[in-house]
Amino acid sequence: MNTKIAMLSKYKFGVKSGLLLMLLGIMSTASAQTLIANSVPNLTTRTLMTVPAGQTFFLRSAIIAKNSGASVCCQRIFKNGVAVTGFMTTSNANSIQVEFSPAIRYNAGERVQVRNGASGGSVSFTLVGN
Repeated sequence: MNTKIAMLSKYKFGVKSGLLLMLLGIMSTASAQTLIANSVPNLTTRTLMTVPAGQTFFLRSAIIAKNSGASVCCQRIFKNGVAVTGFMTTSNANSIQVEFSPAIRYNAGERVQVRNGASGGSVSFTLVGN
């Protein structure tokens, strides 16, 4: 948060209000990050991101969409080549959305990966976290 704004809020609204505004400014910096993997072929694992040094990524949701009319199953989320979710499928819909609670944590240096384990066609993944 801008120091001048923090000082102004402290002067105008008192110490407690100024601290609250500073905390809100800090919390708002944790913005959502979207990772997209379009048309991941059959039996393919794709790395979407390696978490940068000094950072942590929390995966909160995933959308998996079919790229064809065929039923597709066996999509998973991976961390460094190891599955961190069970199999997900879009057999009855064009796409599914999955919420992770608690979020899946990736530490610095770890790879955020998706896997299309299906033999029915390519799929696209949209992962959202912060």
